[in-house]
Amino acid sequence: MLPRPAQREYIEVPAPPGTVDLQVADPDPRLLPDLQRIFARIETKSDAYGGSHVDADLLERMRADFEADGVDASNLIVTSGAIAAIYRALHACAAAGDKVAVEDPGFNEHHASVRAHSMIPVPVALDEQGMVPGSLAAALNGGARAVLLTPRFQNPSGAALTKARASELREVLAGYPEVAVLVDDYASLLCDRPYYHCIGRGRSRFLVVRSFNKVVAPDLRVAMAAADAETADRLRREQWLVDGWVSVYLQRAAAAVLASRPAQAVISRARRTYVAQRTELLSALGERGIAAHGATGLNVWVPVDDEAAVARGLLDRGWCVRPGARAAPEIQVLNFGSRRSRPRISDVARDGTPWEARLRVPGFTPQGACMPSRCGTSALAVCLSVLAIAAAPCVAQESGRTDGPEGSEYGKGGYSSPGGARDFSLSLQFGGALQSDQSDGARYGAPLFGGITATFWPSDWVVFDLSGAYVASGRRYNGLAGPRFRVPFFYPMALSAGFQAGVMVLKDAGVRFGVSPNAMLDFEVTRRVLVGLGYALDVPVSDGAGVVQRVFLSMGYRF
Repeated sequence: MLPRPAQREYIEVPAPPGTVDLQVADPDPRLLPDLQRIFARIETKSDAYGGSHVDADLLERMRADFEADGVDASNLIVTSGAIAAIYRALHACAAAGDKVAVEDPGFNEHHASVRAHSMIPVPVALDEQGMVPGSLAAALNGGARAVLLTPRFQNPSGAALTKARASELREVLAGYPEVAVLVDDYASLLCDRPYYHCIGRGRSRFLVVRSFNKVVAPDLRVAMAAADAETADRLRREQWLVDGWVSVYLQRAAAAVLASRPAQAVISRARRTYVAQRTELLSALGERGIAAHGATGLNVWVPVDDEAAVARGLLDRGWCVRPGARAAPEIQVLNFGSRRSRPRISDVARDGTPWEARLRVPGFTPQGACMPSRCGTSALAVCLSVLAIAAAPCVAQESGRTDGPEGSEYGKGGYSSPGGARDFSLSLQFGGALQSDQSDGARYGAPLFGGITATFWPSDWVVFDLSGAYVASGRRYNGLAGPRFRVPFFYPMALSAGFQAGVMVLKDAGVRFGVSPNAMLDFEVTRRVLVGLGYALDVPVSDGAGVVQRVFLSMGYRF
């Protein structure tokens, strides 16, 4: 009888009220690009039924990305997430009853996809460098028709292929040219480790998929897959019958993220933060004699003697974890995933309660001996995305819950910008003001001024300022309005130039019309707080009224 997906692969158990929910490996919403700004820039024209259904900019950017890593990008297809590509590629490359080599432990949705096609998963041992070559060779010798692997950011172990390991796997796979190799490189844009190609050249059936879900937002269901011609054609045909195509609006948003310097800066900050979090957790556990492993990703692998006891001990202390039987039929793993409240990472390890004594961990051997099916222990996989220590510039976004890595769980909400769209800001200006006219009216007061500006942000590139200012020298009041054009040139800095017009109330000359060209260098301290240095030239359109030059510091808050 052919295998079917286990019921547990679809069960979602909500965290008990009052506990910290560590069940899901969500990205930290504080470390996601601002989609409000991204969507404000994309073209709104819809693709027609007879169109290509692929955004040309996204296609070329991802083609260059694949080719830079040695992946054949002759045939690219857009899918709604990495798992959608893997699921359909399995259907295209293998048949019911075929054996598929999978990582042990591995991502639940990989195993579920294999079983959903009535295929037979064959476990392949892992160590910190990825699939163990000898174990893969044994699976292929046993008749596996396809191999499914994650080259980095592996869930749940955090394993990542090294250059040497990728070479060893290529040698093993070279003896089986008819085997399809499916590579889930879902976190390519977020990982701090390079991609090492393990497929080799000339393979008849392959697929490498890269996604935007972990990097941009779980709800941005866009991934790009490179595949051989036959696999790509089958994926397109099946996609056309089931989904039609992936929304071109979402594709344009993905392309805009790749083109946006501010978005890339946020992604770089996320990459650095996740590395720091993972390192801190490993260090905190190590200080207490608890060996743990996690070369990359949002997971740390911690073998334990008694998974049930540890899970219960954590739950009693307010930490709800997911039983790791989902990682593989033979394996017991706990998964620390996303949470609403955010204690420090080290709080998990520094709780000096008896459950820590249960974490007795053997060494991580080249044959993956720490895996429960091979060493007789259970394990924990700690997902770091929610044990987050925010980088200083980050401001937390209020989030709905979007469960699951790469198409795994089913969304129950989404992420939004903190406090709304943030399309309005208020700022205070103060600085020096020098008046060219040296008449009696210009001698009043110190050469200083103060002002306030309300700014409306239809986009990051064009803003509209409404300003009021008092210039002590000459005792004049300005009420000005006008556009300003911003060029973010080195995030988080931007240069801007604008032109305002309005009224100027002069002590001796009364009310006059005036203009004020201006320039500013501003700095985004956080996603809400802005500071800047500015220059403005106030020119009244009147005889006898002096020109005022203002040099000022600006401090603002974006709502």
